[in-house]
Amino acid sequence: MKTFIHIYCFLILFLVGWSCKSEAYQVIHVTNNQTCESNGIFYYLPRTVLVADVTVKKTTFIPGPLYEFSDSYLGYTGISEKQEKYEIAEIKLSTKSEPDPDQLYFIELKDKQKVLIEYDKTGIIRKVNELSTKEEINARETALQYEKKEKEKHEKNITLINLKEKLDTIYTRQIHEGGVIIENRQIERVLIKSSKQESAKDAVKMINEIRSQKYRLISYSDELAYPAATLEVMLKELNKLENEYLNLFLGTSEVQTLTYQFEFRPHPDKKGIQPFFKFSPNKGINDSLKLIMETVYIQQEPAGITQGASRFIADQQTEKKGNKNTGIVYRIPETCLFKIILNNRVIAQQNFAVAQLGVLHALPAENLSSIKAQFDPTTGMLMHVGTNQ
Repeated sequence: MKTFIHIYCFLILFLVGWSCKSEAYQVIHVTNNQTCESNGIFYYLPRTVLVADVTVKKTTFIPGPLYEFSDSYLGYTGISEKQEKYEIAEIKLSTKSEPDPDQLYFIELKDKQKVLIEYDKTGIIRKVNELSTKEEINARETALQYEKKEKEKHEKNITLINLKEKLDTIYTRQIHEGGVIIENRQIERVLIKSSKQESAKDAVKMINEIRSQKYRLISYSDELAYPAATLEVMLKELNKLENEYLNLFLGTSEVQTLTYQFEFRPHPDKKGIQPFFKFSPNKGINDSLKLIMETVYIQQEPAGITQGASRFIADQQTEKKGNKNTGIVYRIPETCLFKIILNNRVIAQQNFAVAQLGVLHALPAENLSSIKAQFDPTTGMLMHVGTNQ
């Protein structure tokens, strides 16, 4: 029991005595203007938060030190200036729950009334008049540990992904046993000995020499026959060296993976398409909606599965105008399709149950001490209900 209290921070209140069967409980929806001098307990209903994890591919194009000679010496147009390009590679949608500040309730308890309430760690109601079993506690603890490990793993991967390769790396030719490569060479990113034009001529000469070596290796000769594995390593080294010389003219590109996370809280009064964040192929992602960049929108489309329940509850309330007593309030969530839209194109979409887009209903206000109920703390939905009798 102590472990459960420590981990899930639930609150259990016992009020000694039994209530009369005819006496009803009063559950009050708490607003900013209300005050109450009665004894009782509070609980929250959850609201759903949509979480979008956005992965962006950033490519940086870097000109080589001899880029102005690429066309005349190689016949190719190299990168002439440094520039960055961004592309949305992936969007993963998920949800999380949090206490809804607009759905705070107070269970007013009079003399000789008692009730047992179990919460999750944020104050969202979980159970009424029953406790979680050891199996349920262990299952939740296991789930929490798994989520924690996955989060740490995700953050570690992101840290590694966002590391860039060092641009001024020195590449060293290695000596391989039984191979023809018998010297060490070092190529630095900037290769200028006297003038750029002379350096360009030297670089082209080296490219031609490397290609000649490759041709001799792949041309069959009894005098120059190597095992397949040795030949493969030598050709790989020669290709690597050739690419480094070519990069002096054509330039290089560097790819990074950047991640962003955005949250969206659906609201019944906010319908249709809503701005989400800004994106530009030249500048990347920004969460300031005031910038002059392309806007990525989010659209919520309720499925309407709670319409029947909403009409039924409205009719009940009309028939019971004189009865102000309300039992414990819970939610019937609405299923909603979320779409992420860029340039009139849907780039991600998924269905989720959304608590705050659904409807509210309540358990009976009478004999609350005899009712056993369990709620889903992520949506506020009634999971099961029974009696103590």
